[in-house]
Amino acid sequence: MQDEVMEAGRAARGAPETGDAVVDAALSELARLDGLELARHPALVDAVQTALAERLAETD
Repeated sequence: MQDEVMEAGRAARGAPETGDAVVDAALSELARLDGLELARHPALVDAVQTALAERLAETD
């Protein structure tokens, strides 16, 4: 059930599903940019970049 809710949330925000939970969560976070005030964009983008870099480091 939780997977269905998460998938519906991603679809509603327009974030694609990659099959990797960390990447999917990062894309979902980026999809939130439109609803955030501009001053909060850098922090969100930085957090997403950090999460993706950490995930990439795990694949080595």
